[in-house]
Amino acid sequence: MFKDSSSYQAVAFFSVVLVAFLVLRKRRTQRLINPRGLPFPPGPQPLPIIGNVLDIASNNESTVYQRLADKYGDIVFLSAFGKNLLFLNSFDVANVWKPGAPCSECC
Repeated sequence: MFKDSSSYQAVAFFSVVLVAFLVLRKRRTQRLINPRGLPFPPGPQPLPIIGNVLDIASNNESTVYQRLADKYGDIVFLSAFGKNLLFLNSFDVANVWKPGAPCSECC
């Protein structure tokens, strides 16, 4: 496949640069999403790339979200295609919720 070692070294070099770029990009994206590094509220485990798209209700929303609330509590975290969704499943939690505050401060 490679005629000489210089072309092999070039491919190896660009492969290392590509992997390093992807790792740094992923770390930067995670830092932008969650700058303090705090854990997200409970929720179902997301799938790679699509996240929790399959857990988001398309019909009969109240039943689906009530089932999630029964399993994970009054605050449920979902992500879909890189967008984060936070569901507040209790009137009391919704009244004391302060956007940007850690979940431990409101509940």
